[in-house]
Amino acid sequence: MLNVHGIQLNAHYTVTLPVSIGTLWAYITTREDITEHLNFTGFTVYQRTDTVLDLLDNIDKNGVPDVVMVSLYMWNRNRSNKLTKALKEKWPHVKIIVGGNDVPQHPERFKEFVNENPQYDYYVNSEGEIPLENILRKILSDKNIFVSDYLDDCFHITENGKVISKSKTKRYLNHKGELDFPSACAIGLYDDLVASLPDVELQGVLETNRGCPYSCTFCDWGLEEKMRKFSMRRIKEELDWYIGNVHEIMLSDANFGILKRDIDIAKYLIKSKILHPNPRLHSTAITYAKNNKERVVRIAELLEKFDFSRSGATFSLQSMNDPTLVAIRRDNMSIAKDFDWIAENFTTRGIPYYHEMIMGMPLETKETFLTGMSKLLEYNPLEINVYKLAWLENSEIGLDGHTEKYQLEWAKFEQGPSIHDDEKEYAFIIDSTSTISNADMQYIRNIRDMIQILWLGKSLFYIGRYLQQEYNIEACDIIENFYKYTTVDNKNEYWDTLYLSKEDAVRDSGNFKVPLWYNYGTNRYKFTRYTNAWLYLHGSIERKEYFYKEMQKFFTLYYPQVDSYLLADLIKFNKNILVDGENINLEHTFETEYSWIEYFTTKKLNKITTTYNTKIEVAGNAKIPASVGKEKFLYYVAGGHEFMFNKQNAFGYPEGSYTNKVSGDHSFISRVGTFFPDGTYFDSAEDVLKEIFSEEKEHKLENAQMRLKLSKNITTPEVI
Repeated sequence: MLNVHGIQLNAHYTVTLPVSIGTLWAYITTREDITEHLNFTGFTVYQRTDTVLDLLDNIDKNGVPDVVMVSLYMWNRNRSNKLTKALKEKWPHVKIIVGGNDVPQHPERFKEFVNENPQYDYYVNSEGEIPLENILRKILSDKNIFVSDYLDDCFHITENGKVISKSKTKRYLNHKGELDFPSACAIGLYDDLVASLPDVELQGVLETNRGCPYSCTFCDWGLEEKMRKFSMRRIKEELDWYIGNVHEIMLSDANFGILKRDIDIAKYLIKSKILHPNPRLHSTAITYAKNNKERVVRIAELLEKFDFSRSGATFSLQSMNDPTLVAIRRDNMSIAKDFDWIAENFTTRGIPYYHEMIMGMPLETKETFLTGMSKLLEYNPLEINVYKLAWLENSEIGLDGHTEKYQLEWAKFEQGPSIHDDEKEYAFIIDSTSTISNADMQYIRNIRDMIQILWLGKSLFYIGRYLQQEYNIEACDIIENFYKYTTVDNKNEYWDTLYLSKEDAVRDSGNFKVPLWYNYGTNRYKFTRYTNAWLYLHGSIERKEYFYKEMQKFFTLYYPQVDSYLLADLIKFNKNILVDGENINLEHTFETEYSWIEYFTTKKLNKITTTYNTKIEVAGNAKIPASVGKEKFLYYVAGGHEFMFNKQNAFGYPEGSYTNKVSGDHSFISRVGTFFPDGTYFDSAEDVLKEIFSEEKEHKLENAQMRLKLSKNITTPEVI
């Protein structure tokens, strides 16, 4: 009997279940002839201490390992290498199998990696199930524990840092039928791990299909076998388990929504949570299909109106520049041309969606990138995640001659901090290209950051939307002028502190003395730099008053065509519709001389004194209740999240009423910066409930309707 252990170290910023290794072992359990000779002893995943070496004590708690499986990614590469070297030194007999996206496929880099990491015995460069099975058969045969036939052409064999035998092919699971081997969740592989982390926000990973039909040059997904799907039986088993055991599900599909059945999966998720006696799950993170917008909007609406959406539907554009899209092989995707449709079907229904853009792509310039950003902001997304192009070990950009062709210069970036130099995790991100200089990259970074804080963080959002709609002034024009105003025209200590507050107090502490505007450590909340900057602007009455007084000067200087009286009233509305970070008033009443909610609903502006009564009861995508206390509640109001700057139920008052002498009294719900009558927003969800529970007993439908009613009131539903 051989003891087998799994090592899949988390990134520093989240705790995710070790689904890669869990899925592999779930498959191995179907090979009964070998599993009777194997004992799985558990996972090493979460590092609570300063050094990864402390995890050695966990590895043998259920038996000294004979075989160790390691999943290698860019966020755990250095720590995994250090831990496994120590492991091999402690137990020289152990056979270590390593796979994952960061195992080099480039011949020279692979040879160098093997030489630097003599602790590894077997390498897998592709989908892991079949190679792992055959490696285990080989190990059992070599030890005369159980002799069976095996294939030795789908993995590398190394010894003391030298390649003994090279993989000749890649072997995949059956792609003609459904993948239907057991779920690691259903067979209890994660139960002990979850029980050991009762106070940790956990993320699960759901794989409903595998593979990607696209071959974008910056990504390593489409290089593998094309798409195959898992059985609905297996998917339902995983969802049923996840509902009660994790806080968030990340769908690892490259294109959720590409299959017709994906709507049924979303409905089953809703039903499963409603029927669960004690659901733990509060959100999903999904990468949606690129060319199936009708199905995506339907799924996104379901998940949003039943409180499952972290950030809404994804439209991963990466660039708006046609030559760039051709260069990275994304010019055939319809989402680059569907903005009017997106605005009509997402924004007008209050369904959040977000874009992803990548700075420093081949043939992109500063001008084309910012023009693209302005175009996207016209259509009112909840979020635009903007990343720098990263060099991935096995992407086409990493494997072929793109660096030379486009003069790509890379910079080493510390993505995983540590007090030990050899445990720091690094990524290589773009520094400059043939069409964009390093200075331009730094400029774009600052504009991106201000878009996050001022526009997507709603600090200037309503003022900017008015200028967009009435004067055709682009969002980036406003943000670039703001940057000039605060760094040149009116540079002072207040603005200098704002720019310092948006820097990374964790990774860049050596480069910046970042002031902290929230007690992150005491409250165990994750530092996010945009949250920190938002709290600088809105966390005290004095700083907030100064900011909006300066904005009157700024807009008057740069946009004199806007009536100054109207501008002052609009600034007053923008300021008051956002929560005051110092007092965190759960209810707030204010008055304006124009009816601004009616304007942002109908695009018709009436000069009529309007009174607003607003309130907030929960914040964040998990709908954290105000009852947790003002200090903790503030973190989520300011967009705080376990991983990112989260815009769901943040910054402003999400519900209330307004009244004036012309239109009378109206109640509203605010979503993605747009206002909706609270009596109609959830109509589509009512219909879905009846459909989902058509075959269930009446009391279950009544309970489901009660949950939806509570959701309408924007409160966290109690267990029913």
